[in-house]
Amino acid sequence: MRISKKTRFDRPIFLATHALLALFTLYATTWLTSVTLTLSGHWQGQLFGIDIAGALTHMTLLDHGLFYLLCGLAFATQTLLILRRKAAVYAMAGCVAVHLAFWVQMSLNPIWDSPIGLAVIAVETLILLLLLRLQQVEMLR
Repeated sequence: MRISKKTRFDRPIFLATHALLALFTLYATTWLTSVTLTLSGHWQGQLFGIDIAGALTHMTLLDHGLFYLLCGLAFATQTLLILRRKAAVYAMAGCVAVHLAFWVQMSLNPIWDSPIGLAVIAVETLILLLLLRLQQVEMLR
């Protein structure tokens, strides 16, 4: 019995993967925009109950690097899935690993206490599992 045989459920899995990844990319874009606007001095506000300017003052260079790497990997995953490339699996695995490392780093920040990060990591893991299924049924090249 071949495990990689396509089923009638693979198309809805493909669409669900796109939808979840689009939501995750929107989440990353929201954070990237708010951090960039705060760093440039054009906006001082809160996002998900977190004072961005206050949290940024406690961020190290490693935290900034992990944050921008996470956003870049999210955009790369979205692009690779649109192109139906297997590399989307690796980019999403990188997203999960980098987000987990970033979340642990930011847990040391007294202002950035956001449990939503764990929920987003769980969604990223679900996206990774869906991408692995798409790779298994050879819907990714």
